[in-house]
Amino acid sequence: MQLRESGVPGLDGQLSGGLVPGQSIIVLSASGNAPFRFLEHFAAAGLQTGEMVYYYNLERPKPEVLARMDRLVPTEGPRSNLEYIDCYSVKLRDLDMATMERIGVQNHAPKITDDLVRRVLDHPRDVPFRVVIESLSESIDAYGLDATLTMLKVLVGVVKMRGGLLAALLVKGIHDPQVEARVSHIVDGVFEFGRERQGFGTYSFLNINKLRGIVDAERLLLYKETEHGLRLETTRRVF
Repeated sequence: MQLRESGVPGLDGQLSGGLVPGQSIIVLSASGNAPFRFLEHFAAAGLQTGEMVYYYNLERPKPEVLARMDRLVPTEGPRSNLEYIDCYSVKLRDLDMATMERIGVQNHAPKITDDLVRRVLDHPRDVPFRVVIESLSESIDAYGLDATLTMLKVLVGVVKMRGGLLAALLVKGIHDPQVEARVSHIVDGVFEFGRERQGFGTYSFLNINKLRGIVDAERLLLYKETEHGLRLETTRRVF
C-alpha cells in the first residue's frame, strides 16, 4: 500500500512511513498555533505530491491561510491543485452583508454540510485527494451538531472508499465530552495537541491516542514550533 505523507517533519517516521489511504483524522486541540500549522502541513504535503486538496476554512481569513501556504508550497504548479473554499463569512454571520463587504469579506460561503460530501463524490476516481475542515467546531455552531455529525459520518465513509485523506479540527474544551467522544468514534485517528508544565517550564506535545491501520499507534511526541512550522522530536515518549 502506498502511504501518504503527513507533511510534518518527523511524524511520518513515527507512523511507519506515513498515513494509510482512506484514513480520517481529528485534530483535537485548544486554541493555539499548532493545530493550524498541522493542517497547513497536511494540505501542503498533498499539493507537493500532486493530490487535489479541498480546504474548507471557517476559522481564519483567506489571506492569512494562503500566505502560510505560500511559504510551504512556493511554486504555482502545485498550488493549482488547491481548491480553497472560503467559509470565513460563516464565522461573521451575525454581521450584515454590507458590513462584511466593508471589512473585506466578500464571499458567499456554501453550506458545507451540503457542499462538502457532494464535492468529494464528484471528484475524479483516478486523482488522489485530501480534505481539510477548519473547523468542525465552527460547523457545529453554525449548522448544528446533528447536521455536522451526519456530514462527518458520510464523508469518512466516502474518503475511505475513494482512498483519500481527511483532517478536521475540533476545538478541545468547548464541547460536551460526549461530543468529543462521538466525533472521535467516527474517525480513524485522533491527534491531540497540548501543553504540560514540567518543573519551571512547559513542553508541547502531540498525543496520538488512536490511529486505525497503524500497529502500536498510540504514542506521545514532543514538538517545536519554528519559522517553518512544526517539527517533531524523533524519539518516542513512554506513557
